[in-house]
Amino acid sequence: MNESKKRENRIRFQGELSKPPKVFQGQDEKRGPMIKLFLKGDTREGSVFIPVRITGDIAEKLVDKVEHWQIGDEIVVDGELDWESFEKDGKKQYSTRINAFQIRRIDGA
Repeated sequence: MNESKKRENRIRFQGELSKPPKVFQGQDEKRGPMIKLFLKGDTREGSVFIPVRITGDIAEKLVDKVEHWQIGDEIVVDGELDWESFEKDGKKQYSTRINAFQIRRIDGA
């Protein structure tokens, strides 16, 4: 395989909102809002919980809408898998998340 070929990192995840959305406003005019969601999805083996981060233009458009989203709402996310690290009890931990490119709430769910 050609090492210089970039692999596409795409994921579509459909799940239900398991925590209320959190909106964080940017510290300055250059940084817009960031929205964090926590979704629950079903797999063959059981349930999976995954955080979703929304930034940029899509976050700007969703800021007023997500405050009306409720736990249990069905959400579809198109994005990429990413990870972040953090310290917990003096140990480095890692968490997988989705960075959203597109997101929508399924009406009537």
